[in-house]
Formats: sequence, C-alpha cells, structure tokens
Amino acid sequence: MPGARTSAVTGAGSRGGGVPGRLRRRKIAGVGIHGSTLGSMSAGTGYTLIHNWLNRGGLSHINVGKAGEITNALANTVKIFGGEIRTNAEVACIQVDRQIARGVILSNGEEISADEILSSADPKHTPLKLVGPRELPPEFVWHTQSIKMRGSVAKIHLLTDGNHGIPAGTVVLAPSIKYLERAYDAAKYGEISEKPYLEVTTSGNTVSMHFQFAPYFLKYGNWTDERSHLENLAINTLTEYFPNLKSSIKNQKSITPLDLEQTYGLTEGDLNHGQLMLDQFLFMRPIPGWSNHRTPIDNLYLCGSGVHGGGGVSGAAGRNVVKVLK
Repeated sequence: MPGARTSAVTGAGSRGGGVPGRLRRRKIAGVGIHGSTLGSMSAGTGYTLIHNWLNRGGLSHINVGKAGEITNALANTVKIFGGEIRTNAEVACIQVDRQIARGVILSNGEEISADEILSSADPKHTPLKLVGPRELPPEFVWHTQSIKMRGSVAKIHLLTDGNHGIPAGTVVLAPSIKYLERAYDAAKYGEISEKPYLEVTTSGNTVSMHFQFAPYFLKYGNWTDERSHLENLAINTLTEYFPNLKSSIKNQKSITPLDLEQTYGLTEGDLNHGQLMLDQFLFMRPIPGWSNHRTPIDNLYLCGSGVHGGGGVSGAAGRNVVKVLK
C-alpha cells in the first residue's frame, strides 16, 4: 500500500491532500467512525478516533514494507523457536474436561492436545461455539451473548485497466460531517446507505473500497440478492467524483458482512470482534470482569481484537496475553 497520503473528496474532481480547517476535520471524522457502526456525532467516537489513529499511524495506513513482510517475519520467528504453523486446519471445538481446556478437535476429526490454548477468534465465537454454553457459567454466557457486534462494513475490490483517474494512496469520500452522520442513519434502520462513506485505496490497476454503512442484518432482502446493489452503489458513488472509473473496470469482487462471517469467522461481520463503544473498551472488553484475557475455562485465553488492545490489527492483544502467561 502507498504511504500516508490522504485526500478527502468534497466535490466532483476535487481533492484536499493538504488543505487545513474544515476539510481536515472531515478526514478526522472518518477515522473516528472507521470500522464502527457509529455516526460522526455519536458518543464515544473520540475514543475510536484515538484508537484508529494509533493503529493506522495517522489519517491513513502507513506502509512499512511490502505486503506480507511482517507476517513472514513473525512466522519465521515462530519456526525458529520450534513452533509449527498449520493452515486449512479449522478448529471444530475445544476439548474441555472439568472446566480445564485439554486441546482442540479439528473439523477433520484430528485431536491436538495442549497445555494452554490461545484463541484469536472473536469473544463470542470462542466460548459460545468452540467451547459451548454448557461448559460455562450462566452469567458469563449471558454477558457474552450481549456483546454488541453489529458489523456494517463491506469491501469492494476493482481490477481496472489503470485509467480510473484516482490518485495513488487513500481517498476518503467525506463531503461533510453531516454526510457521514446520514450515511450511518441507514444502518440504524437495517438499510444499505445510498450515500455511503467510502475509504478508497489505489495501487496501480487495483482500486479497493471500504464501504460504510452496510449492516449485517438487513431489514429487507438478504445479502445474496443485495450484493449487486452494494457494488453498484459503491461504483456509482465513486464515479461521481472520478468519471473515468466505471469505464476502466475489468473485474470486480465484493465482500459483504455475511461473507466476513462465513469466510473469516467474524461474528456478524464485525471487523473489530465487537464494537468499540463506551461500554465495550478498556476494563469492559470483552465483558466486565473478564478483561485479563482469561476465561472461566482454565488454560483457555483470548488474544484477538475482541479483548483490550483491539480492534484492528496491532498485535497489542497478543503482546498483552503473553504477559498474563508469564
């Protein structure tokens, strides 16, 4: 991904890379709601702004190397210390014996014993699906079921002939703070925003759109039927500002909130493993009384974006859980 260059779209063909004042505030307002089902005027967005700003390194993500370099470095370190990384090995359940985690069972039936289990799956998926409510205290189950997910982000990826006319880097479609608030209004009523907040990243022929708001729970229709509507909304909205975009498209692919759940295991398609809201951060993340990575099951720990340090991908939750294990 290119560096930290960011533009805010304010009108057809206009970009505000270095314009101060109101334009900069619109960019910042977008960072404050990025990935969350909140409007720019919602309570608590000051926290999400700080959190997202720290994770991104500013208004947009800062490129620190080629794609996959950090992941490869971490994977190689694991192997150097004798660890094994397995992919395409879906965990069907966690084995529990007398409130103690003993190992995992894969979807192919293979059993793997373990003295300690760290799960980076979201804090609903791990206890309710991999462990099961029968192994957990009723109060813990109730609080876990009450975690607010509410995913409302979709992704649209375009392969173009390169003549899309969008500058390299990140372009934010945020004509005004009220525009962002109205985009959120649609999600409150189970509707896909007709005037969405878009964060667009371009690199060569590829154009990737972060689309808000597209709620997991639709009041009318379903995601199978609404996929094409979502794609058309995103493309048509961006084409208003970059007229060459539509004619340059060679192929397109969308990822709906339902895809995020079914393909990537994100409950309700929530990118943050639980909304970053006033009652779901710091010592209340994932739920009150269980912010220390532990669970009612001995030797089972949570280390994903749903615990303190999340959401997003920062590595903070993994670092913190290691301190608990020492």
